[in-house]
Amino acid sequence: VPRKKLGATGADIPIIVLGCSQKFDATYDKVLHGAFKEGVNYLDAAQAYAGGQCHKSIAAFIEQVGRKNLWITSKVMLSGKTCTPEMYVTRLEQSVLPDSRIDSVEMFFMHSVDNPRQLEPEFIKMGDDLKKRGLIKYFGFSCHMGNVVELMNRAASLGAPAIDCIQFRYNFTQYGDAELNKAIDACKKAGIGLIAMKTQGSAVAFEDKWQKFKSTGKWNKYQAVMKAGWQ
Repeated sequence: VPRKKLGATGADIPIIVLGCSQKFDATYDKVLHGAFKEGVNYLDAAQAYAGGQCHKSIAAFIEQVGRKNLWITSKVMLSGKTCTPEMYVTRLEQSVLPDSRIDSVEMFFMHSVDNPRQLEPEFIKMGDDLKKRGLIKYFGFSCHMGNVVELMNRAASLGAPAIDCIQFRYNFTQYGDAELNKAIDACKKAGIGLIAMKTQGSAVAFEDKWQKFKSTGKWNKYQAVMKAGWQ
């Protein structure tokens, strides 16, 4: 699997990452090991994944292949009154790290952000403090609700290293969306790394949208919609 630099971090990551919102064999998982063999050493984990068992289910794999050989991203999802910097830190320290049996993660995301308030100075300071403590290397957020463009533009105004990376909803059905493209360009200019998620969309329901990427028959539909994301 080819690799690419992630924003201004300079980190070298695979262009396909392994989403961990699925059940893994906590003893020896063939999916994790198979992906790793092909160069996919980026684990996209989250506290909410797999019924809250995500980090526990990948702990053995981390030990089997060696911590230094993996990039681990974790996400914590909060809303309402629990959405405070202190609660993010508590979840990281008391759940994410001990469940994974590791001391730090490469990337820490505020998960499923939909409120611009979560990009206020107190949250940015939290990310900076976690970096200084050595618990995370990089900081950002994921978003996939209706205000993705608004949040990306807000992050671009802050720039890296306040926000190192954004994981956002993007698939072939949005290819050519002018406002989203402008937000992508703004983040790129600000040094923010970008990772697309939900890239498969629904290749069944949107046949008219993926057919144009199929080209001269060179790509099957799964390759076609992934190619749209990479482009």
